[in-house]
Parts: sequence; structure tokens; C-alpha cells
Amino acid sequence: MNKIVEKYISDVSQADYFMQNYNKIYMDAGISLQESAEKNKEIMRADLVRSRLQQYIRKEFADGNDRVGDHVYENTKDYFRAYLEEIAYPQIEESVLKEFEDQLDSAEKLYYEKYAESPES
Repeated sequence: MNKIVEKYISDVSQADYFMQNYNKIYMDAGISLQESAEKNKEIMRADLVRSRLQQYIRKEFADGNDRVGDHVYENTKDYFRAYLEEIAYPQIEESVLKEFEDQLDSAEKLYYEKYAESPES
């Protein structure tokens, strides 16, 4: 991600349109292009993941895989939507929920260590 952010900053700062328009906006807001890129790193990461997933899906569809579950799709747009809804999102949700549960458990443990008696006591 750091290399991607660096490339983005390099590309944008060399673009005449940016220098003519947005550079002043950043300066007036008291933020640099670097700071903006750092603050938007997760958005860039999501865009990168989405782009790579779309490339993967297009290739998979072009190679003849046009089925998700029992349904056959006629175009990549519908296939991509079904792939996300039926395959990717459920896996992501399961992973995110597990991570969130782990974070809650850690927060609860820290709370009881620092501020209160454990309910098991």
C-alpha cells in the first residue's frame, strides 16, 4: 500500500490539472497531497481489491465460468454481482464478524483488568 500511495502522489502531483486546480484547494485547507493520500489509504486499498476482483471475475467469465450456484449468467455484470452476493460477501462477513468478536473479547478483558471485577469473580 505504501508503494501504491507513493505512486498515486507522484502521478497526481505531476498532472497539470491537479497543479492548476486542486493544489490550491489542498493548500487552502491546510493539508498536503501526502496527508490526504495517507488519510484515504483504506479507500485506495478497497479500490485496489475491487479492481483486482473485477479482473479476476472477467477472466473467469471469459474462460467459460458463467455459473454461480444453480444459475447461469449471460454477462459479466450479472455474474459479478451474483459472485459478490453469494460467494464473496458471505465469506467476508464471516471473517469480519470473527475479527469483531475477537476485538470485543479483548476489549472486555482489558476493561475488567483495568476498571472492574470480572463477572466470573
